Amino acid sequence: MQPSERQPAPPEQKQLTKAYDAAYIFISYRPRSLREVNLRLSQKSFSDAVVATTIDRLIADGLLDDKRFAESWVTDRTLTGIGPKKLRMELAAKGVDRNIIDEALESVSQQDEIDAIVALVNAKRLLQRYPDQRKLISALMRRGYTYSDIATALKGLTTSWR
Repeated sequence: MQPSERQPAPPEQKQLTKAYDAAYIFISYRPRSLREVNLRLSQKSFSDAVVATTIDRLIADGLLDDKRFAESWVTDRTLTGIGPKKLRMELAAKGVDRNIIDEALESVSQQDEIDAIVALVNAKRLLQRYPDQRKLISALMRRGYTYSDIATALKGLTTSWR
């Protein structure tokens, strides 16, 4: 069949192709959750049926997986000094199921969190920036660490508080 003799694709197929391409571009920048892709495609005015079919195809192609997304998110954000409480909130905001969040956060041990707090305090010179221990603890808690982990980490640091 010559290119000029091809039958035009039905409108539904064109929409599916456009939606798949849009989703592919969206997830090419960084991993995304199912909800993020769903919202993005809905914002682009694709019908619910087209969005659902596109998401099913992305899952079948192995391009969309909330579990893999959550694990990647936890690994990346933990390296930047974000604690488990904040990670849990971020993943929930991105529409990831609680069970998947719990599984992803299990990979981070308490000792890893304490080591991350110590590294964060040393790297950002937080002891000099926050001479008052309460302010330092508040700053670390805003990053998503628990008080008990912060207290344990700070015991290991030798410093005199004013």
